[in-house]
Amino acid sequence: ERWSGEVTLHGEVIVGWPWRLVIDPGTVIQMPADAILVIESAAAIVGTAAKPILFKPDKGLWNGIQVSNNAASSFIQYTQISGASTCLNLQGAAHEINHNVITGCSQSGIYIYSGGPRIENNLITGNGTDGILVEARGTAFPKIRYNTIDLNGGAGLNFSSYENSPQTLVENNLITRNGMGWSYGDKAERAYNNVWGNGTADYSELTKAKTDLSSDPKYLDPYLGDWRLADTSPSKKASATKKEIGAYGNDAQLPVVQADYSTTPTTKGALTRIERWSGEFVLTCDVQGFWLWRFAI
Repeated sequence: ERWSGEVTLHGEVIVGWPWRLVIDPGTVIQMPADAILVIESAAAIVGTAAKPILFKPDKGLWNGIQVSNNAASSFIQYTQISGASTCLNLQGAAHEINHNVITGCSQSGIYIYSGGPRIENNLITGNGTDGILVEARGTAFPKIRYNTIDLNGGAGLNFSSYENSPQTLVENNLITRNGMGWSYGDKAERAYNNVWGNGTADYSELTKAKTDLSSDPKYLDPYLGDWRLADTSPSKKASATKKEIGAYGNDAQLPVVQADYSTTPTTKGALTRIERWSGEFVLTCDVQGFWLWRFAI
């Protein structure tokens, strides 16, 4: 099948052999509660920076995109995936996951159970638990390069145990301001990451690599969706070749982050959406911001 325009999925949609799925740039896929897209054969979900493919929640958490162990190498590029339980669940082949915005999922942004996916030039932010969770006790050996992993509730990068594969590569990433920075993964080949400003610790169960930075990346305006770096950022020249690291490294262009901000303040109780406050108003009682919601003033 080839999808374009606006599509609404209901329940479980499975792409199995011998069929495959192609989604055109600019397609908007509405995902009602409990919807899930399962790739068991092959898929090319490829937008552009100007016309990203959007996976949007519709009245509740949906169950994400799962690429199964039986699937051939699939491509997920230039998308924005939001509002699922886990945004992406990857198994099996060397899937290409790049130039995506992965945000606002209640659990992990990306969960890697097995295989050697290439996770490059993604912005992974605002997810409830880990930015990237690698099941180290499986057979996972991902290549994690040039990502910005910021403001997630759990670890930015979590390998879950000491048993990670030495075939894993982690380089040129920004891992910043998460609940915790980088957990486990000492057997991975790793270099030129900036791990900074994370909650409980920047590193847990591993030590900082000699080439790693720990400095403010100087994002331009992340609370309003702009994770590009200021010209004065040390991360602008932090790679082995003195080039920019993070999601915009290698001269990458990403889709503009599309956040559905409400400009009507919650003045009592818990936020139920992302809010942007301005002007003058009165908070009449406690106002609480829990994951997945946040506000900018």
